[in-house]
Amino acid sequence: MTCVFCKSSPTTNEHIFPKWLRDVIPGEGRLLHEWRAPNEEDPSRAWSADGVEFKANAVCGTCNAGWMNDLEEAGRPYLTSMIQGRGRVLHEAEKETVTRWAFKTALMLDLGQEAKFRSIPVDDYVAFYEAEGLLPDTHVWLAGCDFGGGAGARTRTLDFNENGTTITGYGTTIQLGHLVIEIVRVGLGGRSFQIGGGLAPALVRVWPEPSPTQWPPPLVLDRQNAVWLPLLRGCPDRRGIAAAILAV
Repeated sequence: MTCVFCKSSPTTNEHIFPKWLRDVIPGEGRLLHEWRAPNEEDPSRAWSADGVEFKANAVCGTCNAGWMNDLEEAGRPYLTSMIQGRGRVLHEAEKETVTRWAFKTALMLDLGQEAKFRSIPVDDYVAFYEAEGLLPDTHVWLAGCDFGGGAGARTRTLDFNENGTTITGYGTTIQLGHLVIEIVRVGLGGRSFQIGGGLAPALVRVWPEPSPTQWPPPLVLDRQNAVWLPLLRGCPDRRGIAAAILAV
């Protein structure tokens, strides 16, 4: 097996959720880990552990200990304050770090599930590694959540209707303590779009967005809406709905 990013070998087990999350997420006790399949035919898996144990064996040691670790260390201070519910303003460099971290985590989450549930094309891993930044047509929003004692994520394939033509993209919702991150990538030629539905006021765009971003927004989500966030009207989930839930 070769690294999904740089194509080197061998690969190692990379944490999907970072180990440092154990130290900053609100709550106490052992962590309940669970993979939820999107249908009844595929059973879910659950286990408990003292630390964060979601892993994917798809990254080489050089990437794991190099640029991926650097990104974790760069993003941790900004993410920690929001995970613990402390408001902050994100400026350009901070927003780029947080959104790169979120996209990297979304890529790893997709690899953590069975192949039949995956939504992200393999070419996007190499492109992200080579770009050393956000890929074009990537959109990121932040929200706040009133439930702080756990973390979760949901990945899915999305079908967009563009003038009668179906354009396939993918989305990931990540909930870490009081922080919710929504990532969508779809090839709309650089054009932006807005999230629709009743929960739209709860999300603030962080990328692409030139102005500083104030977090949290005035409307805060409850945990159910945060993890199963309805995304875009007319843009249904198609597959890859398996979720990773980390509960305290």
